[in-house]
Amino acid sequence: MNRIESIELMSIISDVYTNFELNERKIETWIELLREGDFQKSKTALIAYIKNQKFPPAIADFLVSENNSLKKTNELISKIFEGENTNPLKLEDTDLPDDFKKAVLEYRKKKNAKLKGHLSEEQLVERKNLLKEQREYLLKKELMKAHERN
Repeated sequence: MNRIESIELMSIISDVYTNFELNERKIETWIELLREGDFQKSKTALIAYIKNQKFPPAIADFLVSENNSLKKTNELISKIFEGENTNPLKLEDTDLPDDFKKAVLEYRKKKNAKLKGHLSEEQLVERKNLLKEQREYLLKKELMKAHERN
């Protein structure tokens, strides 16, 4: 949330609760603490709080943190949708925890070992191409859904 949005939330609180006093230091502190929040969701939570409580809220009573994973995913989807990023993310380039990356790599090894044991080289190439087409189809479908939601 940016500075202006933070000030808007403080103004709402100040307008409703006459005993909520603002000074320069408090304003700067609140702006810093609200920075990681999602403005629209926090504003909605603040309004719900105001409707049910007679005392001014603390930040914890209404702040809804921004979902960074969702934000990064939406940015990536936007880049892909606009054609800026044609290469999918590599597992190593993600912000996933190391133990999760390790588990994914182990799963991939097991999956590949099973595939190689039962398929000829030609069948394996055909299967990989089919999976690639399916992945691209599903990604397009998800991008269209995400784009419709936004």
